[in-house]
Amino acid sequence: MAGHSEKKQINSKLSALTFTDASCRAYAAAAYLRVRCESRTVVALVAAKCRLAPPAGETISRLELTTVAMGSQALESLKTGLQGVVCTVYLHVSTCCPS
Repeated sequence: MAGHSEKKQINSKLSALTFTDASCRAYAAAAYLRVRCESRTVVALVAAKCRLAPPAGETISRLELTTVAMGSQALESLKTGLQGVVCTVYLHVSTCCPS
């Protein structure tokens, strides 16, 4: 048929990834969206937040828990903003275990 354009079904998968980390000086979380579409993958930073650690000297474990809360809030915000389009959610936490 002349002038008829056939729509091709594209299989894509959208994932939300959040990475968190803490040190004695600061703590942070960064959220990314990853889109896999056939043979191509695109990753983009969509949100980041960092804070200075309190001068009173919170423990690293306490700051790491704070970053997990920040990362979880970022993921919830992405899921809400994208209204169920996100297929997979990852929360990567960097931890420091005392020896």
